[in-house]
Parts: sequence; structure tokens; C-alpha cells
Amino acid sequence: MNEREAVEALSALAQETRLRVFRLLVRAGRDGLPAGAIGEAVGASSSNLSFHLSQLEGAGLIARRREARSIIYSLREDVAGGLIAFLREDSGLGEGGSLPGQGEAQRGAALEAAGAGDPRNVLFLCSGNSARSIMAEAILRKDGGGRFRAFSAGSKPRGAVDPLALEVLAAHNYPVDGLVPKDWRVFAESSSPRIDVALTICDVTAGEQCPHWPGEPVSGHWGIADPAAVTELPGERRAAFIRAFRYLRRRIAAFLALPLDDLDPIALTQRLAEIGTMEGASIRAIAPLRPAARKIRDNAKRKAS
Repeated sequence: MNEREAVEALSALAQETRLRVFRLLVRAGRDGLPAGAIGEAVGASSSNLSFHLSQLEGAGLIARRREARSIIYSLREDVAGGLIAFLREDSGLGEGGSLPGQGEAQRGAALEAAGAGDPRNVLFLCSGNSARSIMAEAILRKDGGGRFRAFSAGSKPRGAVDPLALEVLAAHNYPVDGLVPKDWRVFAESSSPRIDVALTICDVTAGEQCPHWPGEPVSGHWGIADPAAVTELPGERRAAFIRAFRYLRRRIAAFLALPLDDLDPIALTQRLAEIGTMEGASIRAIAPLRPAARKIRDNAKRKAS
């Protein structure tokens, strides 16, 4: 990339909404996101968003393609990579962004000073904890860039993770080490990590028992049909897992684009609900909290006090 192209790209990014869109598409990866999902994630009206997308496209930073009736926007990795390489020239920065002679301790201290030392704990909940919530945990662990600790659990955890979930994750370069089904009640114990955000992704319309996390965390419902419930031909099962993976990655990309430090719990709850209505949503409301779930949580809190 030459200087003129770099100036054009940086000028396009020198606006809050466009910068948010750019960062969102970085996290969305090659799948990209439809315009409607981008607008929901960055809080822009359709007309306003159209202007900003055209500016980013004109600068060569993003591209669009048609899928059925949707227009999908994605990052142009070659241009974004060229911009990063241009900014790194003559700076002495290494591939990891460190200055010559800067060790791991100094780099860790810098990250902690920037707020990366206090990640938020996010818990994904479904029924079997063998497919959707497992994939969501793996996606957030990688795409969260150290800003989050991801966990998952189920109301009726199965004996093992579905092999197709692991296969789809590995095919998209997501680590699968340590992913095992867990009962949601292990996170209600006094010694468990404090959960900041709890997200249920089970399909209540299909009769699944969906654990609703009681107590302090901000919560949301991102209902998605269970790919593990598909019993047709192997090709159809695989397609169901890939579809669920893409729905989850797009929701998580929208979540990562939220200005979390600027949102109070009520506003964050609303934004999580909006993300839950993105493509693939199986339901927009969640069943009432079961008394048994509240009792378990309240007992754990009493023991801790």
C-alpha cells in the first residue's frame, strides 16, 4: 500500500460509526455480516448505515456480495493487511506489536493498564451443552482477544461433545482443547467464577429445557435450533452444524462490537435482546425463571455470605 491509499483508508476510518463497522467485520471474518445485522450491532439507521458502508467500500476496506435476498459485507483482508503493514513500516514493531527489547512482562503490564487484565466472564447455556453452547464458548475464547473468559453449560448435559461440533470448529481454526459438557449448576457454586453475562441459546419452541441464569448477571436469549437434533442424512447434519456455527459467530461479532463500557445493565440487556433476533433466531422470548433454579442460586449466595 502506498501513502495515498493509506491516507484514503485512514480517512474512511476517522469516524466513530465507520470504525465500529470496520472492527465488527474484522471479527466476523470471511463470512461477513448482512447489512441489517451490522446496523443492529452499531446502532445505525438503514440510511445512515448505507452512507458509512459506501465510504468504507469506496476506500477499498470492505466488499459486498449477494446471498439469496441479502447483501453481505465483509472485510477486504488484503487491503486491511496492507494498511497494517504500511503503518508498521519503519516503526520497529514486531509481528506481535511489541517494540524491540520489550519482553512478555512489559507487554502484559501494558495490556493490564489498558484494561485487558480484567476480562468479563460470559456463560453460554443450552440443554445438552454438546453443540451450540460449546461452539459459542470456543468462538468467544478466540475472537474475544483476551477481553472475555468464555464458559458453557447445559440443563441436561450429554456425555460428550458432538463430533461434528468439534469438526466444524477445527475447520474454521478454532481451538477445541478442553471443551466438555458441564451441568449449569457448577457455575452456581460459591467457588465458581462470577458470571457477568449469561446467554441462553436453546430452542424453547422445540421443547428444550432452557436454564435461565438467576441473580446479578446481565442476561439475554439467542435461541438457535439445535443442530444435534437433526437426524437426517449426514450431509444435512453437517449443514445444520455449519449454519448454527455461522449464526453464533455473527451474534458474537455483534456482541464484541458493543461499547460495553458505555452501556448500563438495562441498555446492555436491550442490545443483547436485539442481537438475539438476528438471522436464525428460533424464539424472541424466554420462559420464566424456574423456582428450582432460583433456589440453587440463592442457596449458593447464602453459603458465600
